[in-house]
This record gives sequence, structure tokens and C-alpha cells, in this order.
Amino acid sequence: MSGAALRDRVKTAAEAVVLGLCAFVPFRAPIGDLLGEWTKLIPDLAVIALFTLWLVSIRFRIRFRTEDIFFAAFILFGAISTVAVNGVGLYRFIYQCRSVGLYYLLYVVLRQLGLGREVGRKALRVLQWVSWVLCGFGLIERLCSKTVLFDPAFALSIYSFENIGRVYSLLYNPNTYGLFLVFVLTLSLYYRTEGVKTSLAVYIQLAVMLWLTMSRSSMIAAVAVVVFFGLILWKQVLRNWKRLLPRIAAIVLSVTAVSALLPMAAEAYYFSVAQKALEGEYVRTLSPEVTEVSYTAADGTERIGYRFNGVTYADARCVVPLRAAGTVIHLPEGDVTLPVEQNKTREKWFFSNLIYRSFGVDISVRLSELTRPEIYQKSTGAGRIFSILTAFKIAKAHPLTGTGFGTYGSAASTDWVPPTYGQYGLWNGFYADCQYASVLGETGFVGLAIFLGFLLAVLWRVRRDVFSVLLCFITAWFGIFFNIMEVQICTLPLWSLLALRQDEPRGIGDMQAFNP
Repeated sequence: MSGAALRDRVKTAAEAVVLGLCAFVPFRAPIGDLLGEWTKLIPDLAVIALFTLWLVSIRFRIRFRTEDIFFAAFILFGAISTVAVNGVGLYRFIYQCRSVGLYYLLYVVLRQLGLGREVGRKALRVLQWVSWVLCGFGLIERLCSKTVLFDPAFALSIYSFENIGRVYSLLYNPNTYGLFLVFVLTLSLYYRTEGVKTSLAVYIQLAVMLWLTMSRSSMIAAVAVVVFFGLILWKQVLRNWKRLLPRIAAIVLSVTAVSALLPMAAEAYYFSVAQKALEGEYVRTLSPEVTEVSYTAADGTERIGYRFNGVTYADARCVVPLRAAGTVIHLPEGDVTLPVEQNKTREKWFFSNLIYRSFGVDISVRLSELTRPEIYQKSTGAGRIFSILTAFKIAKAHPLTGTGFGTYGSAASTDWVPPTYGQYGLWNGFYADCQYASVLGETGFVGLAIFLGFLLAVLWRVRRDVFSVLLCFITAWFGIFFNIMEVQICTLPLWSLLALRQDEPRGIGDMQAFNP
């Protein structure tokens, strides 16, 4: 086979890998649960096979760039810190390299193949179709309070009080789902400037589901993206404001309608109130306890109900509130006859819809489980400020090399308890939830400097393409809230699009195709 023919085959394979992974990675977790953990290695095998084929096609003549040198330096420094200095072990080093470097290999291949932007446009369409699947699952999850299609064991493992009412979808994480939605929104808006239209329904879906994730970092990023495009395309926006205004109104009304029709589920509200009470906060006259009360039903029969935060329910799980007019509730302070305005007002916060279901566990048992000391400590004591401050403590004690890959809230630390955890008051399964804190703790100030140098080298490489720069800034922002280089739903589109756009950079002045 000639070199040109082999190169064409590599291009075809590269396009298939990019589009295939865009369709696979968002469903990686549930597929792994269904078919086995081995399926999570499919992206690794695909990228490594493509990388190997590409190396053969170019006869191993790689053109290294500045960002490659920084990345290699970071990996080498990590090896020294992990294996040579701290003796953590080669397995942890390889595990972490795989987590942060898999799609960087794809970036190296794609940037030299010259596939063109058409692949990026196809990737956008795939991601948009994926977003509809995630949307459908997320709505079912939200309506049924994670009891239909959602893994029951995972639902019961959610220890954060605030997270019970958030939409996770098939990504099994509301913040990661929010990140995915922001990326799809950004791609949709930008490729619109290149003539690729996106329907209003897609924008409505993205906005509604982003709202249901309650991901603050994602909402801020989405607003920033919209403002960014509004500023650089202000002439086109002013010219087309009559066409834009109804669409913006439709999006706002859709989000408002969903907020009104899907109020916070009873359990989510219950636990948020309970958390405040446990922290000593005065919550008006509301009680975080479920108490039994007797009541006379509208048909005259005497029954037992359950009182929670000013509303009486027919069931111990506080799902179905009493509604029938004429029902008399016997309270210590006197009888109350329904309907009463106070009951109606409070009821709307508890009763979400007719098919609402609880987790199938008595609410008092669920609260007892969630407030066990070790779980409650995670819920109330673990935050990103705590994570960052602890990383600084570790770096002060190990300023040059840190404690090694897999020792501070990274992917390689999830299946063991590093020796540093006991020393710094951390727990099994701790995750840094901040890329910079994780790098600082594991590689010290020197490793963090090399890592930041790598990010700046990438930014300098793509500086002439406004869209690539925007992607870099979005990723840097999310790095404060995630171990972003380990989140495949981010690194796959990030590295793929940065590579695909390097042949034809476009500045702000080139974005002239915007036409709602």
C-alpha cells in the first residue's frame, strides 16, 4: 500500500474514531454498568490503535511542538515524583497518565492529519443528538425522583443533601452534565457563524436541562458564552433583534414553565431543611421531624397521618399530602380543617407531580443514613475551598515534588487510600474537584508551574482562532470545579476541536455568517 493510500485510510479511521467516541463517551458509565467495566476501555483502545496506525503511516517521524514538550515534561516530572521520590508505585503513575493523556494523543494525531472543519460540524450534530437522549433520560429521572431507569444503588448513595433534587442524567453527575450542555451550546453558537443552523428546540432543551442540573459553574459559563457572542457579534444582533427576541422569550418561558411545573421534590427539600437544622440554623417554625397525627377524613373515618414542616401527609414517606376539603387534622394546638391557605402554600413545595415516587425507603431511615457522622462530614465539610487549602498544606510540606500521582483526589487515587489522607484528615474516595488543587497536591509548586506552562503553550498555539481560545477559557474555568483533564466528556471535544481548527484559524473579524 502506498503512503498516500495509507494516509487516506488513517484519515478515514480518525474521523470514525472522533464521531464514534462522541456518540459513546456520554453513555460510557451506564454501558459499563450494563455490560461490564471492560467497556470503559473502548476509548483507550480506539485512540491507541489510531495513534499506532498513524505512527506507522508517518514512519514514526513526529513533529513535536512547544505544548508537546511541556506535556512530556509534566509527565516525566510526575514519574519522578510518583515512583522515584514518593515510591507510590508505577501502577498509579500509569493510571493517571492514561486519565490525563488519552485524548492528548488524539490531539497530536488530528492536528497533523488535516481533516478539516467538516468533521467538527459532524461532531456537533452527533453531540446534539446525544443531548436529546440525555434530556429524555433526565426528565424521566427528575419526574420519578431517580426511581425509573436510574440505578437505585447510585440514587441511594447520593449523600449531598442538595444533590438529591438535581438532574444527573446518564453522566451520573449534575456538574458534568452541565459541562456537557455548555460545550454543546458553545459549539452550536459558534458553528452558526459558519452557516450550520441549530433549531430553537435544541436551545430550549439545553437551557431547560442546564437549569435542572442546578450547576452554578455551568450556568455562569453558559451566561458568559452568550454574552461573549453577543459582544463580538453586536452588529448582527442589532440587525436581527426582531427575530432574536421571540426566540429568547421562548427559551426564558420554557425554563420558567419547567421551574413551576417541577418544583423541588419532597425528599430534596426535606433534607435541605434537615441540614440547616443540624447545622444549628433557625428554620422559622419548621421541624425536620416526621410526626404522627390523627385526622378525620372527609368521609368521617378516623385515620393516622404524618406531619412534616406544616403539611400533613397520608403516608410515612411524606409523598401524598392530604387535600380533601373537610378533612380535620387534630393538632396539639387545635383542629385544622382543610383546605387552608397555609397548607396550600406549603404543599406546592412538596408535591411535585402525580407520578412522583420516593426512593422506597422510609424518610426517617434515609435521613438517619445520610446524617451518619462520616457521611455528614462529607456533605458539610468537603468543599472546593477545603480542597484547595488542603492542597496548599500538602505543597508546603512537599514543595518541590508533591506527594505523587494518585495521592490527592485524582483519578488514580479513587481505588485506594493514600497515606497522605490520614495525615490531612481526608477520607476514602475523596476527590479534589479542582484540577489545579489536585496537580498542586500531587506534584508540588514545580509540577503546577509546568502544568500551567503546558496550558499557556496550548493557548498560544491557538491564539489566532477565536473559537479555540474560547474553548480554552471555558476549560480553564471548569478546571476550578472539576479535575477537568480527567473528564472525558470535556477532553474529547476539547482536544479534537483544537486540533481540527489549527489549519484554518478564524479571528473575530471573520465571524460574519451569523444570521438567526
